[in-house]
Amino acid sequence: MQKYESSFKTPKKFLDSVRSECLFITSCGHVSSASLKILQEVSKKSKVQIMYLVPDANNLTKTKRLHNNLLFNVFQEYARSGVFESVFLVDNKKISDIIGPVPILKYWNSVNELICTTYNMINIFEHTEPVFTTFSGKNEAARIQTLGISALEQAENKSFFSLDLIKEEWYYYAIPQKMLEEDESLMQKIQTQKV
Repeated sequence: MQKYESSFKTPKKFLDSVRSECLFITSCGHVSSASLKILQEVSKKSKVQIMYLVPDANNLTKTKRLHNNLLFNVFQEYARSGVFESVFLVDNKKISDIIGPVPILKYWNSVNELICTTYNMINIFEHTEPVFTTFSGKNEAARIQTLGISALEQAENKSFFSLDLIKEEWYYYAIPQKMLEEDESLMQKIQTQKV
């Protein structure tokens, strides 16, 4: 890990393109060893959110297990201390359980598609005026986060990582316009949903 970090040359052209907000996605591969060095530079000019893809421990070599333990803990500690805005933890095993059986050649595309589309929709919701909301502001101390999916008709929340201590939960509902206009029981369905 030190070999990658010490020999890493910061890609100036890449870093020049970083905006005021940045989502940095990584896992525990050898190249991820340079992530702390990259993040050191990025965090100077950007609010950084980390998305750490937690690998299935059963599929890790001894070295990758060490990388995972280090990065998993360091990212959380940096988020808690405010160096990063937050860290999203995503467990590849839980994602695999959510997507269900898929052909091997489509496996990683399916995993990545679920993660990307979920994060993208949350980003869209956070930048869209809601029709109805009960949000009163995010808890600034809640910096260790995960994502999840659910459906209005199902009372099951499929979390992308099992957090130990949940301080708050935010739910976004994507309701079609026609349903908003015509479904007289919609508000009751939302208010009585137990996830």
